[in-house]
Formats: sequence, C-alpha cells, structure tokens
Amino acid sequence: MEFEWCTAIALKKTIVPCLLDETPLALSLRTFHGHRLNDATGLITSLLAAPLGHTERRESVIRKLSDITVTEETAVLAQAKTVFAQQHWTVQGNVYQAAGDIHIHHESSTLNAPGKAKPLVEKWQTWVALIVGLLTAVTLAIKLPKELASTTGTSGTTSIPKPNNPAQPTPHLLIGTIRDEASDPLPEVQVSLPRFNLTKTTDSLGQFQFEVSASEQETVALLAQKPGYQTYEADVTLGNTALGFTMRKKP
Repeated sequence: MEFEWCTAIALKKTIVPCLLDETPLALSLRTFHGHRLNDATGLITSLLAAPLGHTERRESVIRKLSDITVTEETAVLAQAKTVFAQQHWTVQGNVYQAAGDIHIHHESSTLNAPGKAKPLVEKWQTWVALIVGLLTAVTLAIKLPKELASTTGTSGTTSIPKPNNPAQPTPHLLIGTIRDEASDPLPEVQVSLPRFNLTKTTDSLGQFQFEVSASEQETVALLAQKPGYQTYEADVTLGNTALGFTMRKKP
C-alpha cells in the first residue's frame, strides 16, 4: 500500500484518505485532508473537487520503476522512494522533499496555461473512475449506520471487544536513507539502535533497514557514524519507513 501511495504522489494523482480509526497517517500523507468513514458529505465533496488526472509523468515514472531489479517488498519500496526523491517527483500539493528534509510551500493562485486537449478516451476513463469513487463513498455511508445498529444492544450502547493482549510485542520496521551534503547516497555508514543493541551498514544507495519487536511505535535513539563525518544522533519513531537525513563532513 505504501508503494501504491508513493507512486500515486509521483504521478501527481489526487489522494483522499478515508480514516477508519485513530491510527495516524504516514508522514507522506499527513498533508492531505482525511475524512472519517461516516463523513459521506466530506468524502463526496473532496472527490468532486479533485482535478482530472495528470498523464505527463506516467511514461517517465513507469520507465524508472521498470529499472528496479530487486524483488523483496521493502527493498522495492526503498528503491522506489530513492528514485522519486532523486527525480523530485515527491511534489504533491504544498509539500516536497529535498535532501531528506520535508519542506512546505504554497503555490500561487495562477490559472493553468491552456494546453493540448486530452483525448476523449482519457477523459472518459477519468470520469468513470470519479463516478466509481462517488458510488463507493455513498455505499459506505449507507451501510455504516446499519452496521453500527447491528452492534448496539437494547440499552443503546455498543459493545466493543477488548484486545486479548494489547502489550504483546509486534514487529516494527525502520527504513531510511542517508545522504551527504551534495545529496548523494552515503554508503558504509554504521547505523545503530542502542536500545536494541542492533547495528546496520548502509548499502550503495545509502539505505538501511531495521526490524525490531516492541509493544508500540515507541521513540528510540539512533546513532550514525562514518569516518571523516560528524556523528549523527536523533530520536526516531519505530514504524517510520521514510526516514532520511544528511551527514556532514568534519571540518
């Protein structure tokens, strides 16, 4: 799913998050306005206001993705993110990423310059997708009250089962990319999580990956070291698969 939404951002597609519970959105999605499942009006309004899809980037994005040769899921995602960042395809709305940092900007309210008219088939496909999205939102809005009513007893209260073991440790990924001051990938960096006594070395793309077991997405200390570079220390949150930072050379 993360690969899908990262690719959608690279393709400049419209994203409308539908919130099922209190789980926070991923960092790359937090700038999009989400709607709860029972907010049919908000979902429909956002879908109606969504612009038609862009096709200018489709060929170049697909061509770059076809160059990925790895098959393991997390490795594919990491390489795709690196490609999107290098090509500056992470631009979406008022957010863009450069050298591992997230920046906010506001586009001017100028009208788009007139361009070549889109083919009829392409417009038809876009409108079909929009109509399907609207019908899905309406269907969810109709079904939700019935499902809520079926779980409500005579007293008018809803019984929600408690988790069997909420404190049970679960695996969490931590994936990141390290770059130098020229925004080039930095290999052979020793990255460690002292809390779990784990150490990894960045690959030729400057990437590293940890998988640790914890009861929740807790914040832990991260330490990055490489001869000739200043030591990097930071607190990171387990479950972050888009971590990125820059290491600077020693003076």
